[in-house]
Amino acid sequence: MPKQRKVSEEFWNALISSGRNVIDCTFCGRTHYVEDPGSDYDEGELKRLNARNKKNPDKVVFHQGDISVSWGNLDGKQAVYGCPCNSVRKYEDFIWDNRYLIANYLTARALKMKKEAKENSKLARMVQKATTH
Repeated sequence: MPKQRKVSEEFWNALISSGRNVIDCTFCGRTHYVEDPGSDYDEGELKRLNARNKKNPDKVVFHQGDISVSWGNLDGKQAVYGCPCNSVRKYEDFIWDNRYLIANYLTARALKMKKEAKENSKLARMVQKATTH
């Protein structure tokens, strides 16, 4: 079985919306964390994370040198930048493989919304005209 390609930086850049000192990837359950002295950890939390990482580094992932763990929301789940599960790749592949369908849908939807907006604008002018006389 060929090795799955990693998620592209372009997709991550579109997806990432925030950063935290500790967060779970809800695609695979891994906990990701940073050891930033300025982070707001509960008492003993960082020590527990370090111990869990030492015991099971595949389940508790330390992001050395980072000041936060980047993540975004995809399909109602927290997707963590660089998570070894690579679960986000299937979404990127789906979007790219169906880009023409998606572009056609977005175009049709935008045109429909534009038409509705024009109709609503016309109604608003009619109401304004009726209430100012």
